[in-house]
Amino acid sequence: MLGDMGTSTLAGSLLILTAPSPHLLAPTASDLVKYDKKDTILAGFHTDLNFLTIHGRSRYPGLHVWARNTGKRILVQFPPTGRYLLVQAGKQLEHLSGGLIKAGYHEVVVNDATVAVILSARPFLLVHLCSMNVM
Repeated sequence: MLGDMGTSTLAGSLLILTAPSPHLLAPTASDLVKYDKKDTILAGFHTDLNFLTIHGRSRYPGLHVWARNTGKRILVQFPPTGRYLLVQAGKQLEHLSGGLIKAGYHEVVVNDATVAVILSARPFLLVHLCSMNVM
């Protein structure tokens, strides 16, 4: 297993240790009709409890990661085409590696690009909400 490489664990031991652990697919869901203002924090600065956090391309930009070597916040920007993922270690991997591999810090904040996408999607969001009798 990839997680065993570069650590002092026996091959396959991380797979065995994490087998009973929860495996979650937990996208951050946010009400962008309600939370559409620049600098609104949708998911504050945090690490995840799971083994790995896998970020994919989102229609709504605003994901930031924090570089451990500089402490700087970095806006995640995927190329416009292609299949890309950003993989961060979670707290489970940090614990199982004895702290050798650190969990990745990240946050989601509404920025100018997020607001632009929200504004362009707003007519579709309002039609969808009306069809659900939410409004």
